[in-house]
Amino acid sequence: MAEARPSVYERMAGGKSGARGGTKIKSYAKTVSTGNLSRHLRDSHDIREDSSKIASKNITQFFNLQPRPKATTSRSSTSKAKKTNAWLLARDMVLWFCKSLMPFDSISDQAMKDFFQKYDIIESDADMPYRDTVSRTALDDVYESMLNDVKSQIRADAPRHAAITFDLWSDQYRHLNYITFTFHYLTAGKS
Repeated sequence: MAEARPSVYERMAGGKSGARGGTKIKSYAKTVSTGNLSRHLRDSHDIREDSSKIASKNITQFFNLQPRPKATTSRSSTSKAKKTNAWLLARDMVLWFCKSLMPFDSISDQAMKDFFQKYDIIESDADMPYRDTVSRTALDDVYESMLNDVKSQIRADAPRHAAITFDLWSDQYRHLNYITFTFHYLTAGKS
């Protein structure tokens, strides 16, 4: 006859002989889940990492500067090049605003338009992307690019174990509720 498995409580308490003991129950603060994960890794698994270096390395690789394409002079490709340059300008401005924590309405600032004209980034005010274009279209493009980059990185790393944490909050002004999920995992060979 098969031996009865111990209950979860018995395993945690190490009650019955033969029960799997060794489970530790620890209490962590309820306010910051990422800090709790770091504390758990440090306390239980003796894993210490310089998270600022790791996080900045992965994020900064995504935000690397790309040289501007050289202007073409043929008339047939002028409108296509202008559209491509406008798209690149809007996308680069989103990256700039996100990295600098600048509001998207900074794009309509006359001083910024003058600066861009002075250094031949745009020819006239009409060449400056609209705030809505930057905040909707270009931001969506940057988000999708970053999402695909993170997905491919997770697939390449193929973690065996992972943890998901979440945070809920409400915007009292707009009466909207939000939820954020964070996927935590460790990869072999990376410190």
